[in-house]
Amino acid sequence: MCSSDLELAQISPSNTNTGLTQGDDAKKLRTSHPDVNNYFRVCTTDDRQGAAGAEFAHKLGLKRVFVVDDNETYGKGLADVFDAQFRKDGGTVLGHEHLNKGQQDFKALLTKAAGLHPDFIYYGGTTVTGGGLLRKQMADAGLGSIAFLGGDGISDATFLTQAGSMANNSYYTVAAPETSKLPSAKSFIAAYQAKYNQPVGPYSANAYTAANIEIAAIEAALKTSGGKVPSRLDVLKGVAATKDFASPIGAVGFDANGDTTAPILTLYKISGGRAHFVDQINLKT
Repeated sequence: MCSSDLELAQISPSNTNTGLTQGDDAKKLRTSHPDVNNYFRVCTTDDRQGAAGAEFAHKLGLKRVFVVDDNETYGKGLADVFDAQFRKDGGTVLGHEHLNKGQQDFKALLTKAAGLHPDFIYYGGTTVTGGGLLRKQMADAGLGSIAFLGGDGISDATFLTQAGSMANNSYYTVAAPETSKLPSAKSFIAAYQAKYNQPVGPYSANAYTAANIEIAAIEAALKTSGGKVPSRLDVLKGVAATKDFASPIGAVGFDANGDTTAPILTLYKISGGRAHFVDQINLKT
């Protein structure tokens, strides 16, 4: 039995797969109750993350790219959107290759890419499916001086370990705002660091926001029910109706699909062995 049968509201802080809320894939997840959406998210989707990657690349002055993906749902979807948007914006895609599952030697692929003289490599995938090793091996193929750009699949600490010194001059996007740049997140950051004695993670404020939207919907349903325990459906309706909810990541609401109405994406650059904020855009339509 799926959660839509149970009328149980779900809010994700970081799931970015577009098919979870849109298109035929989303419909398949709601076959029992096609008109009832119980899945929401405060992060934006991979189609927008791929498009943002293309926009960031142009802002960085990068014009010629060789695209690589891991041929899996997340990675290929991200790379395909990036590829199409980069071309649309006037960039040149020199090639688009797919990794084989479990592949660890990328010499032939990178030698081919080097012969085409790209400004950068765009990688759609995760560190686990090849991102760290691909970046590391670029040095041996004569591509050590060019940039490497990907999505949040390479935002983990393992990428730094696998790529080593080659991790520098790598960029990645995250489907969330940089909280240190938001006045609305100031008190959250202070409380988080005091509680856990460590920096806020890329999706920490998103998770806090998701939880508070749920709590607010429950409290609102309690008021309308006269203090009685509200039904799951009442809470679900409250979540779906969320609009301009004040949170550390700004004013948040949900559209008819359950997607955030504040699709903010952030670009980071790795230098000196750690990530640094570069830019942030809002792709609100």
